[in-house]
Amino acid sequence: MRLRLTVEIFVAAWRTASLHWTTQGGPGGRDGLTRAVDEAFAEIPTALTCSA
Repeated sequence: MRLRLTVEIFVAAWRTASLHWTTQGGPGGRDGLTRAVDEAFAEIPTALTCSA
């Protein structure tokens, strides 16, 4: 279960970053996408500790 959740979280972060990058017109090309994915991955811990 833990592995599956981990994979889903990473896929969601990558997908979110790539969608955001695409809607912005793909700034910076491949390097820009890499930065967007890195930024999304960096936000994972904060997202997991989010409280309502």
